Amino acid sequence: LTAIATILGYLSLRQRSTDIDAEFWGRVWRSRIGKWAFALARPLVRHRGIGPAMTHRATELSLGMAAEQLFEGLPKATRHALGDLPELLQRLQRDAQTLRGKLEALQEALAVAGEHSADEEYDEIRSIRDAVQERLGDAVGALETIRLNLLRLHAGALTVEGLTTHLNIAAEVSDAVERLVAAQDEVEQGFLAPRERTPTPV
Repeated sequence: LTAIATILGYLSLRQRSTDIDAEFWGRVWRSRIGKWAFALARPLVRHRGIGPAMTHRATELSLGMAAEQLFEGLPKATRHALGDLPELLQRLQRDAQTLRGKLEALQEALAVAGEHSADEEYDEIRSIRDAVQERLGDAVGALETIRLNLLRLHAGALTVEGLTTHLNIAAEVSDAVERLVAAQDEVEQGFLAPRERTPTPV
């Protein structure tokens, strides 16, 4: 009973700083059991289409997860030297998801406008959409670059100093995303608000 109480107390403390459930199931799905389960399920969903937004979200999350695993596999001294990397990965994933949501909202607004979406009054919203889409590509690309550079670091083909340079570039990408979101929120809200069109007098 004492051992059980100690374990429960430990898990309670861990849960405050770590999502134990997500961590546990993440390990399960990445294990041989998880791969076997996906192999059995794949024929059942082979002919079902997956929406592009969900596909990209899965890419963002999988890139971040893969990079985190590679980071955890580094020697302790190397992890200490790259201490800000996990936080940067989380930032980039949040950036990508935020931009994804904004892109979907902007595209929906243009779709609702129909043929009027090509009008001059929608020039700015189209410009915002293009900027959001570009930054989204930058955020996902930064995640992929970090993952590849961690692989090179494991293989001895890259130094910690070289990786730090790439991390600084990735941090600049995240900063640029935050500036874009902050600068465009007010403008975007104005465009996404319902519009009333005055009927043309006959």
